[in-house]
Amino acid sequence: MADPYAQCYHPTGFIAEELHARNWTLDMMFDAMMQHYGEGREKLELMFCMYFEVGPTTKNMRMGDTIADLLHQVFGTSKQFWLNIESAWLADESQPHKLEPTDG
Repeated sequence: MADPYAQCYHPTGFIAEELHARNWTLDMMFDAMMQHYGEGREKLELMFCMYFEVGPTTKNMRMGDTIADLLHQVFGTSKQFWLNIESAWLADESQPHKLEPTDG
């Protein structure tokens, strides 16, 4: 049974903690990620900015395998670690934003 007093946080909170612990900026994280990302930095920054801005406000935006893999590469965690954090946040009934149907 889940702990009724435990609170799940959006992955961006954990990312912010990792950046703070390393004394990194987002630019420094993007620099590190570019070693593992095969596409342009602009696309990488856009993808993360959207996730940071919109992700915590809706359960419709997911990090996906690409972001989870980049976080794994840069922070030395597993890809599944990041996906599990997001899954726990999505499953948390106390979160104010429920999964809404998408158009289409």
